[in-house]
Amino acid sequence: FPQFPGARNERCRQFQQSNQTLRLCISGGARRHIDLATIIEQYQQEQHHRHDINYELVIHQRHDKPPKFYNDHNVPITIENLSKFYEYERSMAHCDVLLPMITPQHNPGYFPPVGKLSGCLAQAIGYQIPTVMHEQLRQIYEPYLATTWTYNDTHPSLKAAFVAMLQGRKAQLVAECGGQQAG
Repeated sequence: FPQFPGARNERCRQFQQSNQTLRLCISGGARRHIDLATIIEQYQQEQHHRHDINYELVIHQRHDKPPKFYNDHNVPITIENLSKFYEYERSMAHCDVLLPMITPQHNPGYFPPVGKLSGCLAQAIGYQIPTVMHEQLRQIYEPYLATTWTYNDTHPSLKAAFVAMLQGRKAQLVAECGGQQAG
C-alpha cells in the first residue's frame, strides 16, 4: 500500500475543523446499502435530530451517484471514484471507520470454505482503520484488525454495532486528536 505520512495528523485537523465529523467509509456493498440507510434513518429518528454525533458517508464506487436509499436522509455523502488507485488509497487512509457491509448471507464467497479477501479489508488491516463488520468476518481477521464493532445476522445487531461505533469512535478521536467531547 502507498503510505501517507502525516495522514493521521491531517485527519485530526479535519476532525477538529469539521465540528468533529466522523468519516464513515463504504467500499462497494451495493446489496447492503438499504440496510445501512434504514439504520441511519432509525438512528436519526431516535436522536430526534439532536445531532450529538456528526458523520458523513464516503462511498467508494465506480459511478458518481449515491445509492438511492440515502436520498431521504439528511446525511452528507461524498462519492469517491474507485478507478484511480492512488486517490482511492489516499481516501481510504483518511477514513475514521470502514463499513465493509459483507455478510455470509449476501457475500458467501468471503467466508469459509471459500474465504476470499475483500479489497477493503486489506485497507482496514494495512491502514489500521476501525471497522464495523459481521462477527464471522472478525473471527477470520481479528489478529490483524484495529478496533472493531461486530454484528450478527439480525437488523437490531447491526444497528447496535452502528450506534456503538459512532459513540466509541468519536470518543477515540477526541482522545487521539484532542478537543472536547461534545454532546
